[in-house]
Amino acid sequence: QVDLPEIQEVDTMAIAKDKALLAAQLANGPCLVEDTSLKFTALGGMPGPYI
Repeated sequence: QVDLPEIQEVDTMAIAKDKALLAAQLANGPCLVEDTSLKFTALGGMPGPYI
């Protein structure tokens, strides 16, 4: 398990892609990463990736 810095971005796919690329660089190979986002339509999509 490695804690990776996370970009501050509204697009959850961009966050996951950035984390995967950074992890792959650190591991010198392909990696799987996990990122969590929570979206409530009634709250305008908030909190989104900012949970």
